[in-house]
Amino acid sequence: MKHLPVIVICWILLALGSVASQSGRRSTKPAATPTSTPAVEATKQTPAKPAERDRAQLAAVPNEEYRCMDDGSVGVVVHSDEAEKVFAPNEVSIKAKILSRPKVEYTSEARRRAVEGIVAVRAVLLANGKVWSVKITNRGLPFGLNENAIHAACKMEFTPASKDGQRVSQWLKTEFLFRLESSVFRR
Repeated sequence: MKHLPVIVICWILLALGSVASQSGRRSTKPAATPTSTPAVEATKQTPAKPAERDRAQLAAVPNEEYRCMDDGSVGVVVHSDEAEKVFAPNEVSIKAKILSRPKVEYTSEARRRAVEGIVAVRAVLLANGKVWSVKITNRGLPFGLNENAIHAACKMEFTPASKDGQRVSQWLKTEFLFRLESSVFRR
């Protein structure tokens, strides 16, 4: 009899838990597999474009380095001892020169919330004329703006740096400004 109140409380909590799970909210558990054939299921789904799919998977974090892939996607950099030497701007004879930078795009959520600011990045520009990796060096911005800045940095075009007459890889700091057209801070 001493344990009866504890048993009753446990029973009530279990009963409330089963009622709460039937509250009308969608469950996070996967639904039971449908009985339709796999071929029918495959035709119902529309595949996302590769760039949209990759951007959705990336959640850029400041001070993490992201590699620019040839297909437009981005991956986390894993450093190795065999990496090519990357020079600082003051270590080269002729610095890398940016020829074009794509305009950064707003995400719909960032535009809706009127997020503005700067995403500062450090990009590694390879001797072959491609951007190797990008790292956010400031706090960055929320709602996908960090990711869009990384994708824009990966698409920069430049002339490579040179040292002693040879093309070399160089890192470069640059910033991407996110400013809404309706901003009171617009110049």
